[in-house]
Amino acid sequence: MTNAVNINVSETKHAMRVNGVTIAKKHLHRCFPDSESANQAIFQYLTLVPFLTEKAEILLDRFTGHTRYCAIKAARIYKVLGLTKISCIPFMLVCLERAGDLDEGEGAELAKAFGMEVVQGSSEQEVANKLGKRMAADAMNKIFKKFNSTVSASSKPTMH
Repeated sequence: MTNAVNINVSETKHAMRVNGVTIAKKHLHRCFPDSESANQAIFQYLTLVPFLTEKAEILLDRFTGHTRYCAIKAARIYKVLGLTKISCIPFMLVCLERAGDLDEGEGAELAKAFGMEVVQGSSEQEVANKLGKRMAADAMNKIFKKFNSTVSASSKPTMH
């Protein structure tokens, strides 16, 4: 069984578009201030889309401003991309690579190793065990920390 997600990213002067959903660059820049480009920021953001969508009930009450804007957009992006619990991990790995947090070719290779062939019910720990290393989790944590640093202390989400 093959699992494919079509990610169509385009850029305008003031926004990035992901499969037709517009995200203002100013919000991306505020969420990912260390990003070298809008393209890198959008893929760092896309890496978090499954998490932001899953935790929306909790996060939307805590977030304000640019982080709330990005959290709201996450659900629309999740839907237009046709993401599912099964496709999230391969999707996130490819986004980590495109964001520059995994070596070129590594995200796609890792996604193919367990996602494109669809390993159902994969948890982060199962992925780490399959890969024999924690590089994907480390890269994901790095992006989450960048995003989290833009959120006020009283509204920071916690991961369990």
